Amino acid sequence: MATTVAKLPPAASAYLRAFDLAAVALWAGGRITVTRNPAGARAAWWCKFADADRLAEAARADGSDILGTARRLGIVATDHAAVLMRVARAHEKRIEAATAGAEATAY
Repeated sequence: MATTVAKLPPAASAYLRAFDLAAVALWAGGRITVTRNPAGARAAWWCKFADADRLAEAARADGSDILGTARRLGIVATDHAAVLMRVARAHEKRIEAATAGAEATAY
């Protein structure tokens, strides 16, 4: 069974919306869509929401090569796993900052 994209945790969804990102998702059978949560897709790449429809449409015409199409169009598209790693790091930094602030005011 092929691996699919897992459902986004709520904190990740909020982070991605805050930066106005959308996923261009590749589904079983080669269908390409734009979504804010690509759960169940075979693969997904995140880009600016304003670029997502143009990227998806061009990738459909280019034979489903989403990343190659993004490069050709000059659109920055980042793999789903890399985006989730960035979200996790940002969340960790927020927790560290909050902890440091709490410790500084506790004394």
